Amino acid sequence: MADDQLTLLKQMIATLREKPVILIWIPTRPRITTLRPIAERLQEDGFSVVVAYARRLTDNPDSLGFSAKTPCFAIRESDVGSISGVTIFISSEIGVCSAPRNCARVGVYHSLPDHALAQNYADVLKINPVAMANMDYFAVLVQQSAEAWTLDNYRPHVDRILPAAALRGRRKALSIIPFGYPKIDHLMATDTSADTLDTITYAPTNSRLPFGTLAQSGKAILSTLLSDFPDHRIAFRPYPGEDADLVSKISAPFVDNKRFVLDRTPTGEAVTRRTALMVSDRSSVAISFGLGYARPVVFYEVRPDARLRDTGSVPFDPIGVKVADPENLRVEVQRLMKEAPKRQAAVIARRNDFIYNPGRSVGYMSEIMPDIISGRGRAEWLEVPRRPFRAMTEAAYRRQYDRVVEKVAARFPANVEPTRNKLGPAFETSPYRRIRRLGGAILRRTPGLRRYLSRPMRPK
Repeated sequence: MADDQLTLLKQMIATLREKPVILIWIPTRPRITTLRPIAERLQEDGFSVVVAYARRLTDNPDSLGFSAKTPCFAIRESDVGSISGVTIFISSEIGVCSAPRNCARVGVYHSLPDHALAQNYADVLKINPVAMANMDYFAVLVQQSAEAWTLDNYRPHVDRILPAAALRGRRKALSIIPFGYPKIDHLMATDTSADTLDTITYAPTNSRLPFGTLAQSGKAILSTLLSDFPDHRIAFRPYPGEDADLVSKISAPFVDNKRFVLDRTPTGEAVTRRTALMVSDRSSVAISFGLGYARPVVFYEVRPDARLRDTGSVPFDPIGVKVADPENLRVEVQRLMKEAPKRQAAVIARRNDFIYNPGRSVGYMSEIMPDIISGRGRAEWLEVPRRPFRAMTEAAYRRQYDRVVEKVAARFPANVEPTRNKLGPAFETSPYRRIRRLGGAILRRTPGLRRYLSRPMRPK
């Protein structure tokens, strides 16, 4: 099945080669609603677009929500690199690491910050040098401060960091693009006037993260919502790829309740359209929901700070509040739903302060695509030099490799293994080592020269 789809995809690209071909790769479920609007807008504006998605995402392509005009193919992630004839490759900043060779790569940052409405994207590159090495263009979402939008902020994590072997085929500069967030734009443009807001949705993040609520508090949260809000459906939307046994354990006491909904669809859009309020922990899905639909969100903290412990709830402006126990959860859900119209007006008034190009990010991507295809820059982009690290000895390369890994380990230990696997070999191919190997090869093939160079030196 996957081989047939791969063959069809390659045939499709072959028929489009008269124009630049844009391949959009969707590796995981959360990336669907970010990358789908980009694909459809680029196609609508006359670009040659092909979509590929990981076949594990769904057995039903229609559930991805693409229009019939958009060619979509289910393939294995390991096969993406074998595709030829691609001019531009667009995916998440992680997804671009699967790109075919000889194409420009656009990495769209995968989500909004999950605990605040501000983010310094230089820190993202600091903890993910593999993504930095594989992107040519980095499309960021949240507006940056004047201090963050500088070369001085980005250069320490981009320039003279990785050896030439890790940057082979990439542009000499990494372009930081003030892009925006298609997922929020899609929610902003969705007409929900005919939908009944009869649902409260619990959408926790990955339970393996220290702030994930599912394992510790998931059952208490669902129990509170079902018992105290009898006029609403209570939907439970687990994090994609969540432990199936844990999900079953948390859901088991509620599956016989007619108001309980376990939503495991690829996009969750059918449920979120009808959601009046969302409960989460630090999931960017909840922030997207709050800003996009302008509806309230309650963030449940399992590791509350002193202020939250003392007060019971803390504002999370403009979309909601933070709580740390079931009783305050009940109180704040009741209050926020009563104040929903007032809060909606506040969110609409302020959401343009947080993201780039609100309501028009995909239009901006279409506008800049000719520049990306031709390799031109734009005045509003930040062009960060990406020169390779150079040294004269293997020891210097080893020290630089250790520094890169240590920076990752200090901030995001989960990225250490991918960093070692992807970048370790590049540090092993230093120019010094290649020169030494070449010299050794020459000497092995020229015994006379070897004897001459190893002869005893006579006094002058």
